[in-house]
Amino acid sequence: MKRTPSMVKRRSVLGSAVAAWGLSMAKPLRAQAYPARPIKLIVPYPPGGTTDLVARAFAEHMTRELGQPFVVDNRPGAATNIGTEAAMRSPPDGYTLLLSTSGLATNFATGPVPSFDPQKTLAPITLINQMAFVVCANPSAPFSTVRELLSAARARPGRITIGSASLEYIVKLLNAQSGVDILHVPYKGGAAAMNDAISGQIDLAVALTPVMLPQIQSGRLKPIGVSAERRVGALPNVSTFIESGESTFRVDSWYALHGPAGLPPPIVRQLSDAAKRVLTQPEFVERQRAIGSELSWSTPEDLAGRLKADTAEALRTARDLKLTPGT
Repeated sequence: MKRTPSMVKRRSVLGSAVAAWGLSMAKPLRAQAYPARPIKLIVPYPPGGTTDLVARAFAEHMTRELGQPFVVDNRPGAATNIGTEAAMRSPPDGYTLLLSTSGLATNFATGPVPSFDPQKTLAPITLINQMAFVVCANPSAPFSTVRELLSAARARPGRITIGSASLEYIVKLLNAQSGVDILHVPYKGGAAAMNDAISGQIDLAVALTPVMLPQIQSGRLKPIGVSAERRVGALPNVSTFIESGESTFRVDSWYALHGPAGLPPPIVRQLSDAAKRVLTQPEFVERQRAIGSELSWSTPEDLAGRLKADTAEALRTARDLKLTPGT
């Protein structure tokens, strides 16, 4: 059959289209901009506690910054080790992150000792905040200041009791750095310790500021002192132990953002920059300060340095205090 000019033209157009399609299929697909779908934020504690409250507020603001939902996934157990391990075993693509805690450092000293090294299995992104511990007493207790408490404790070694959610490390540190012997009474939860302090079953209770704050504000417990280097914004009238001049007791707890090791540097930078914007938003800052949380952004390198230094300090302190890690 004789080809007409129109047939030749149609075949030419069709051939060009097929060639273009084949070329496009040969090219790799263009990567989608991060983030292209929701991001899971693993929280290694159950819902409702201090860690969960901080995580959900942070997730809400990160959602606004990045335009994709930050979905909180509570994975409690083994003093944060279960949630941490779940995060570190996730693909390093930026879609599973960890709301990490200072337990990454102290668990090696207090237990349960993790089977992994977070300095190698996690990618640091940024510090989020720091929180001090508060020592409180029943309102009728015969001491109201750090100096009065230490004086009473020295006069009655081993007789004054302090309850906590198994914070033996914190209480031994308080005793060692204050030259006193206050008897630690461990509880399964901070609420039970506070209730017994309120009822007078024990003399004192110690917990993180956000845990204690409602009881302090209601007048059911009176604050004696905070463990921070400087006074806490939510409790401006409560002195630090250091201010007394009779104690060097200083310890805090921190929360941070980590991802699995191998997280691409551009994603780390994007997450770090977004977190920095969140941590300087007046609304978020005020909400966190109101519960006793002091916000603190850091570079990934600074966070890595903090974890390394805190781990070494916790191990050294545990050795000095003769603490044996639990399992």
